[in-house]
Amino acid sequence: MTNTDPTAVHYVEDPGMPDVPELLQRDVDLPAVPVRVDGPLIVQLAPSLRGPAFPMTLGTVFQHVLGADPKRRRCILLADEAWLYRTSTSGGGVPWPADTALYLEHADQVYAATPTGTATLTVITEIWAD
Repeated sequence: MTNTDPTAVHYVEDPGMPDVPELLQRDVDLPAVPVRVDGPLIVQLAPSLRGPAFPMTLGTVFQHVLGADPKRRRCILLADEAWLYRTSTSGGGVPWPADTALYLEHADQVYAATPTGTATLTVITEIWAD
């Protein structure tokens, strides 16, 4: 005997142990639920996807080292001579000693120069996204 009544309610039950691919194919239409964290939240820093590095020769005129990049997690700058660092195209620079790494955790642009002579600046960037 088959039920041909179009108004009848039919219940469909899941099999006892559905396969994972079958579960992933289901389109479940659930409403979004807003969440507000109350108390400490445990987070884990994801590893960077890429980490390009390059050397750069600095002179007494400020040079553009890195452009602004919202995908940059941090950059490490290290020079073999004392040098100057800044984030704008004008103004003075912050003096930084030789052979001391500068860790920058911002996505702003970077400019560098030496007070006198030349220096080699090593630039290591960490990019968290493509």
